[in-house]
Parts: sequence; C-alpha cells; structure tokens
Amino acid sequence: ATIYFMNQVINEKSLKMVDSYGRSYPVKINRKLSNGSIEIDLSFLLKGIYFVQLETGNGKKTVSIIKE
Repeated sequence: ATIYFMNQVINEKSLKMVDSYGRSYPVKINRKLSNGSIEIDLSFLLKGIYFVQLETGNGKKTVSIIKE
C-alpha cells in the first residue's frame, strides 16, 4: 500500500499500525517514493481495517487502510 503524509520525514520508528480492535502490528517500509510517500508491506495482514499513525514533533497524523 502507498501512503502519503504531506511534507513529513518518515521512518519506521515514527510509524505505528493498529487494527480496529487496537492490536498493534509492525510497519515495514518497502520503499520511500517521494517526500512524504512510502510503500508499506501489508501481505501478512488479514482482511480488515487498519490505521497507520505517523508521530512527528508537531503531533500525530492517522491514515486508515482497508485490506480486502
């Protein structure tokens, strides 16, 4: 999946992924595409709704992902 966080410096330590039940999952960045865009591996996840959270010095930003 490709995720875009506008003008943010992204690394795996600043990312957190949880499912709709609050269970945490590791985030593996496959590659960085451009300033603020990353591609992450979702192959190990079951179908469902997930939330990827980026923590920065200015706060937190969250993106939802639906795995089908």
